[in-house]
Amino acid sequence: MSRREPRVDRPVFLFAGDRGIAVEILTYLVGRGDLPAALCVSAGQGASHAEELVRLYREVADGPVLRGDEFRRPEHRHSLGSLDLDLALSVHFPYIVPPDILRVPGRGWINLHPAYLPHNRGWHTPSWAILDKTLAGATLHRMVEEVDAGPIIARRRVPVLAHDTADTLYGRILRAERSLFEDVWPRVRTGDYATIPNRVDEGSFHAKGDLAERGVRFLDLGETTTVADLINRLRALTTSDPSEACYFQRDGQTVRVSVELHPEPQCDA
Repeated sequence: MSRREPRVDRPVFLFAGDRGIAVEILTYLVGRGDLPAALCVSAGQGASHAEELVRLYREVADGPVLRGDEFRRPEHRHSLGSLDLDLALSVHFPYIVPPDILRVPGRGWINLHPAYLPHNRGWHTPSWAILDKTLAGATLHRMVEEVDAGPIIARRRVPVLAHDTADTLYGRILRAERSLFEDVWPRVRTGDYATIPNRVDEGSFHAKGDLAERGVRFLDLGETTTVADLINRLRALTTSDPSEACYFQRDGQTVRVSVELHPEPQCDA
């Protein structure tokens, strides 16, 4: 049996997400009357906003709610297929979607990523934008099997300022993600959009553990470096979580180092 033509007036879609930005995007969709047919949320200690997303969804819809990696199970793969989905939206959803699940919606999965692709695919995008001196921003793209490698629907640059930490940069990236999504969603919901290639060979990818494995966080007190490189490392690892900061060890104690950067007002010449 061939798949029916997609509904452009009110598409049937799945929403998968976590973090505050997912709550903001789902709130925007609900406000428009665009209600997901199903919801996927995170599970476990890393599920920061799962319950808030579920409460919001249950106020307006009674479709299935899948937690953690339940969406990968064969029985749920069948139940999602029975919804005849037009598309799926992923907003900071921290799970790899396997190829058979990517194929369930007729128009595929679309992901909102906190980076200016192809730069900084993967994790800790504001930290690596500062460390590697790459472009930062927000991107909406089609999902493929390779992480953050699908064709780009739209993207928006966010400048990396001299006084940015990873935390302040991330805050501006989140605002860019929301405005980008709201600008583009009316076209995405109907399928009326074009894409550009995501040239991953010209960009970069970072796994979740790269900051630890590459020794970026550890400060060797005997190391010789420049002031500029030290400041970049410290600000790139200053996030909302002090445990992610750079650290040094002395007298058997580990000491974390976060920074605050305060630019002076610029005076007119």
